Amino acid sequence: MAGLIRIILDEGWNDREFCDRYVGAERMAALRMSVDPFTPERVEARAGLMQGQLRAIAEMFARDDRRGGAYAATGACMAPFSNLTQHLVEVINVICGRLRRAGDRLIVDLTSPERDVCEQVFPATRSWEQVPPSRIRGVGRLGGEKLTSTLAEEIMTPGEGQIRALFVNGANPASTVPDNARFTQALDALELLVVVDPYMTATAERAHYILPPRMQYERADLPLLIPNYPLQPENWLQFTPPVIGPPKGSDLTEDWYVYWSVAKRLGKTICFAGKELDMVTPPKAEALLGLRLKGARVSFDDLVQQPSGVLFEHRDWVVRPSVTEQQNAQFDVMPTDVAGELSAYGEQALRERDHPFLLTSRRVRDLFNTNGMHLKAIRSRNPVLPIFLNPQDMGALGLAEGDEVVIRSDHGEIVAIAQADDAMRPGVVAMSHSWGGLPGEQLVSGVNALISSVEHVETVNAMPRMSAIPVHIMRAAVARTAVAG
Repeated sequence: MAGLIRIILDEGWNDREFCDRYVGAERMAALRMSVDPFTPERVEARAGLMQGQLRAIAEMFARDDRRGGAYAATGACMAPFSNLTQHLVEVINVICGRLRRAGDRLIVDLTSPERDVCEQVFPATRSWEQVPPSRIRGVGRLGGEKLTSTLAEEIMTPGEGQIRALFVNGANPASTVPDNARFTQALDALELLVVVDPYMTATAERAHYILPPRMQYERADLPLLIPNYPLQPENWLQFTPPVIGPPKGSDLTEDWYVYWSVAKRLGKTICFAGKELDMVTPPKAEALLGLRLKGARVSFDDLVQQPSGVLFEHRDWVVRPSVTEQQNAQFDVMPTDVAGELSAYGEQALRERDHPFLLTSRRVRDLFNTNGMHLKAIRSRNPVLPIFLNPQDMGALGLAEGDEVVIRSDHGEIVAIAQADDAMRPGVVAMSHSWGGLPGEQLVSGVNALISSVEHVETVNAMPRMSAIPVHIMRAAVARTAVAG
């Protein structure tokens, strides 16, 4: 990213008018100075690119087209310097002017009240600096929430604010949270662990209470929603009533009812969507969804009458011109702390690795985190945990497809089955993160056993090193011989 920014600025392929207005000469100069060490030659050598490929990328994105945005998500955000990576991705969008402009069509969150979206810059809030630091390692918060990598310590560290009870709703943190051996110890130390889940997950096995929820066809619902952040490519929304009832004689409940009933017993009142709920008679799910849409662009009654959903095309849903009092706000493309982190990365990139391989995260078709593992059909298609290697690396290690291998990091080790993949770069291997059981179980354990939640943790987001993990790989028989020797 830094190398691309350097080329774009040196060639003048940035949107100069946009940068003059929304960034300013001083901040542009600070950005150029910070990326100066990242020459094309150095970046291509470090990233394993062929000569000229970095420039070709810059030409394609910044010189030859003026549309489209740079984007990074799962993978880059799990590796070291994840904050820095995301910042530089957004910097590329800023200097190339790839943000919404006045008159652009909007995809909106139909469940939220109508509001103007304007062509303007909002100064960075740096929310993690606005709250007192955590008692655990001084970590801040993001979006008002504590960060998962500190949860084990929050549970096991005595004192004011110690977490002694945990409700887990439709999740399996025992398998999905990094350093899961440490995390499961924390779960076992809780005075109360309640799990709302239809499956006997590794987390549910440790629970004091397991509460069975209705499944998706047994309940009224709206699509997955993040307020003011549309997840669909069109202005669309759908209400789905229950298709079937719960099995006869079953004891199932709505997810939300768990919290309503606890609040009732505690004498508390729940405020949902800005309205206090009746704490004597439990509300209906449809009534809660109606509250969720109160004041929204689409009414609940309209949705109920449209079983296939509602698709809106509204000519007035466009980006508005900038608001007068916000016209002078500018992007801070290279704050001092980000510049320091970029410099630290540049120095680290010069050091040699002590491990021959870097393990990166990988998606597989059937699984999303641990979802799907409990279905027989999916287990039959995924009976083992594969590690994908370049055939050249497999040959150097004396491996054949199907061989059992041991993967060791500085923190732990796991076993997997070797599988060749021509798309893998030599020196890089890949595995799915949350596949498998827990350390010590007969079922092979997942990547999280290799990860420390305390060491190699990022600033701001406290993300453990979950990708680009330095590892050694050897055939299981060789590893066992080395241990016996």
